[in-house]
Amino acid sequence: MAKPCPNNLSEAIEDLDGLLGRSKARFDELVARRDSGNIRDQVATISLARILKYTDAFLLLVRNGYGEPAACLLRSVFEGYLWIRWSLLSAENAQTYFDSGKGEGIRLLEKLISRGLFEARDRSSGKVPDKDLIRTMLKDELKGSRPPKWDDMAKQAGLSDIFVLIYPMLSGMAHGSLLFLGERMERGTVSPDANWDSIEPFLPMAHNLVLDSLRVTEHWILHRENQPPPAWTSRDSFGRE
Repeated sequence: MAKPCPNNLSEAIEDLDGLLGRSKARFDELVARRDSGNIRDQVATISLARILKYTDAFLLLVRNGYGEPAACLLRSVFEGYLWIRWSLLSAENAQTYFDSGKGEGIRLLEKLISRGLFEARDRSSGKVPDKDLIRTMLKDELKGSRPPKWDDMAKQAGLSDIFVLIYPMLSGMAHGSLLFLGERMERGTVSPDANWDSIEPFLPMAHNLVLDSLRVTEHWILHRENQPPPAWTSRDSFGRE
């Protein structure tokens, strides 16, 4: 059973909830004002919608004390933030956002065929083409649809510092490889109960990511200008702006 929220976290949780509510209202206004034919508008608003939904889910977990699952969602929030920042640098980057979905589909199909879990057939003849030929064709097609690495996107968007500060930690929490550090290691036990130990540093992180995602998307749609990263992305701190 989840333990009550510690008093020192209640204010930060409510602040994030308030920001999220205001961001959702502003998001509806921005969607109405976006240029549906502008690919950067599309990527920014799609990613912002994802960020707001995932932060909603993040708050649900946080309020119940599930710090580690919440960190997994926050990693997705950060990835959405990276897509906004990187895609707004150029229309070519924004197109990569959509092309990367195609690449994931090709990669999945190639693996299914190579393991004999899927059989491709020619629609007109019903024949099964050579499996190795199909795999070669898919791999060639994949070369033009490969998404950039997260750290490369961060570097190009001027977010290298904040990437190094938080992404490895969020990934480690998601993979289960950072669950036994610090106090838990010293105790030698891991409680099966919901705990609050890993939540506190993530709240200002979530606050800043939502705030800047909204801010940069809003400025782009209203002024067609790309804002530079805020000060917190280059400080060794997770403190809120």
